[in-house]
Amino acid sequence: MTTDEIKAKVIDYAYGCGINPNLALAQINRESGFNPGAVGSSGERGLAQFMPGTWQRFAPQGIGFDQAFDVDYNLSAWCSYMAYLSGLFGGDMRKVLIAYNGGEGHLLDPGRYGAPSSAAIGYADAILAASGDWPSGDVVTSTDGGAPPPPQSDSGATTMILIGLGLVVALFAFRR
Repeated sequence: MTTDEIKAKVIDYAYGCGINPNLALAQINRESGFNPGAVGSSGERGLAQFMPGTWQRFAPQGIGFDQAFDVDYNLSAWCSYMAYLSGLFGGDMRKVLIAYNGGEGHLLDPGRYGAPSSAAIGYADAILAASGDWPSGDVVTSTDGGAPPPPQSDSGATTMILIGLGLVVALFAFRR
């Protein structure tokens, strides 16, 4: 499957579960670079880089973690997880992304799990910036340095990425 075909599937799944396609593309790019065979340093698998426990919660019923490299199963699980988190956090995509990266417990019960890490906050902010959806939601601070400032443009590269993503979305919509 080509990268363009994978991007088209990401867009399709994003529309199916009510997630902004630009955000979906930015997130999957950040997670795996659109490589369905990606394996993370902690054992994460596939396009959306699932850990075994999260996979078990959100993958289609009866689909084992050994199938996490399958594009459709992975995006189906991603869609279920993002829709769940979106409902949990009232559609606040910054919180959704922080929870996706660092675990929802850090937002729901920071007294028990601790505040979100600066890495999880940075992950969310980078994806929102790449998707053109910055700023979003309330400021969430961490115990290890606080919330970072909004990402700064890198000499127009962000604009070019957003234009490219817009073209992908437009081409996909036109083909329908």
